[in-house]
Amino acid sequence: MRVPVPTLALPQLPQLLPRIEAALDAVVALERALRTLPASIDLLRQELGVLAEVRDDMKGMRGDIRDVIGAVDDLKVEIGRLPPDVTHLRGAVDAMYASVDRMEDQVEGMSGSLQQIDRIAGRVVHPLRRRTRGRDADAPAAVAVEAVEAVADERLIGRGAADASR
Repeated sequence: MRVPVPTLALPQLPQLLPRIEAALDAVVALERALRTLPASIDLLRQELGVLAEVRDDMKGMRGDIRDVIGAVDDLKVEIGRLPPDVTHLRGAVDAMYASVDRMEDQVEGMSGSLQQIDRIAGRVVHPLRRRTRGRDADAPAAVAVEAVEAVADERLIGRGAADASR
């Protein structure tokens, strides 16, 4: 008597090849990952060491911050104990700083005005000198005008020195 053997629908080899190749690729990738694992573990240990140092530094900084907060609180208490004269003195110093800032702003404005006056005076005092700077600067008239201006400047400077000596 024969026992019937059930027929199983087994996939054919060509159908299994892509699955086998994918499984082999996964095994190769896993092997590569396992080879680089010790290096990765070493890097993680180094990073863990750095993080531990940072944690210790943060604990130290936390203590320093507490000390600073305590010092600030102590200063607040001492300032509260100061006599009123010192408090008024602080207000006076702040007012002086504000006055100095206002004066600085005024001086800056005056500086701009002085520069503008200097430009206007330059236009009024030396109009001939401006005209002679061009291509006719070597003309005899220009040389004569410059000589007259030089003599006038010397007389004015000399007169100013004589007035100052009186």
